[in-house]
Amino acid sequence: MIKITNNLILHEIGISDNPTLLRLMHHVYPQAYQHLWKDQGTHYINTIYGLENFQQELQDPDSLYCFVVYDETIVGILRLLDNASLVDLPNEPATKLHRIYIDNNVRGKGIGKALIDWTTQRAAKQGHTIVWLEAMDTQEVAIGFYEKQGFSISGKGRLELDLLYPHLRGMYRMWKHAIKII
Repeated sequence: MIKITNNLILHEIGISDNPTLLRLMHHVYPQAYQHLWKDQGTHYINTIYGLENFQQELQDPDSLYCFVVYDETIVGILRLLDNASLVDLPNEPATKLHRIYIDNNVRGKGIGKALIDWTTQRAAKQGHTIVWLEAMDTQEVAIGFYEKQGFSISGKGRLELDLLYPHLRGMYRMWKHAIKII
């Protein structure tokens, strides 16, 4: 357990948590992303959070994979990848904010900001100078949130998955400096 604030903790996910993770993502992911997919994202969720892929992701020694728990209720996930270079800044030691998904029911409570602040501080403690992420370029609310947290766009890419509508495959790579609080 990692305490972020009095009512916000991270609980590391283990293999036995897969059914809970899969149920959570079938609830949380479509809230923001179902319009991108021909099948509302069902295949993507079942593949990414299914047991086979989940086991592989848990084996990555540079990964921190957690449930986000707010007021004793699981409301999302956070997955960080340490030592994950950003192609646009290859000489900067980096942490990738690989996944952050929070239930819309707790939106506006400062959870995302608290997680970003904690992530940048953790990255700095690890000796990383930047934190970066990828965001779908059509997700204006998410991009605006990340920009408000100090992220800047460094480049573009595409997510080439068959069930993703072709005109909605664009992604931004975004980054910010890791900040150590003394």
